[in-house]
Amino acid sequence: IRHGPGIDARIERSFDLPESLYSVSFGPIHTPTVLGSVSQMEQVSSAFPSRSPSDAWDFFTISKQFAERSGLMTDTVKKVIHCCDKENIPSGMTMLGDGVFAYGRKAREVLSRFGEVYEFRISPSGPRIIEDLA
Repeated sequence: IRHGPGIDARIERSFDLPESLYSVSFGPIHTPTVLGSVSQMEQVSSAFPSRSPSDAWDFFTISKQFAERSGLMTDTVKKVIHCCDKENIPSGMTMLGDGVFAYGRKAREVLSRFGEVYEFRISPSGPRIIEDLA
């Protein structure tokens, strides 16, 4: 859980998800354009949720609301999330990217209608370097 807007906010690990997450990407959002726009950053900051999620399902709800209010959600992302909503699949927009992440067994099937699907899990130990590219 991020406890404030911006890259310097404190992050707290509150809950885990036992099943896989899946994502589909439609390309990047040009991060320098977003970060370099005062008005866009004001909209992103004002969209930051006023409360922390109570559980994993609430996380997806709050995440989706943030993406909508931030003005970063593309029409393609809206379409995919709408399809997930119709199937009761928790989903949200990837940050910062033009993509969707979704949770649970049915998520792979729904996302596969829109492109290549990537599977991943929440790390039980938090972030770590798995390969030294130097």
